[in-house]
Amino acid sequence: MICEKYFSVEISIAELCEKLKAPYKEIERSLNFWFQAGVLGSKKNANWYLRPSSNWVSQACIGRRPCEEIGIEDEFAISEEDGEDAINEYILSLEEYWPTMRGWFQRFESLTPDRAYLMLKILVRQKEMLTVDIVKRYFQMKLEQGALISDNDAYKIRH
Repeated sequence: MICEKYFSVEISIAELCEKLKAPYKEIERSLNFWFQAGVLGSKKNANWYLRPSSNWVSQACIGRRPCEEIGIEDEFAISEEDGEDAINEYILSLEEYWPTMRGWFQRFESLTPDRAYLMLKILVRQKEMLTVDIVKRYFQMKLEQGALISDNDAYKIRH
C-alpha cells in the first residue's frame, strides 16, 4: 500500500502541541474526535497512531492524489496566532511557580533551562505543554523584567 509508512508513526499530544504550536485542549479534542471515528488509536504510553484499518486512508491513498496532498479541516482547526497566544498564556501561567524557581536559583546559584525544565515537570499542571523552549522563553521574560541575568547558557537571580 502506498501509505504504509504512515501507519508506523506514533506521536504524543505534547509533541503535537510543540509542532503545531497549539493548545493542549484543542489537540486533545481533535485527537478524541478521530479516535471515536476509528481513524486513530491510542497506546498505554499515551502515543497516538493511525489505525491500519482506517478506510478513509485506504481510499485516499488509492485515489489519484498522494497522501501528502490530503488535507483535513474540521471545526477544531486553529490558527497559528491562536497557538502562539496559548503558548504565551502558558508561559505567563508559570509565574505561579516563580517563588519556587527563585528558591532553586538561590540554592543552585545558576540554572539552565534544561535543568529547570526537569524540576518544573514535577510541579506544573498541564505537563504536556511544558518544554525546554517554554522554560527558555519564561527565563527570557524574567531577564527582560530584570529578575534574572544571563550567564552563557545558564541564568542567575539578580540580587
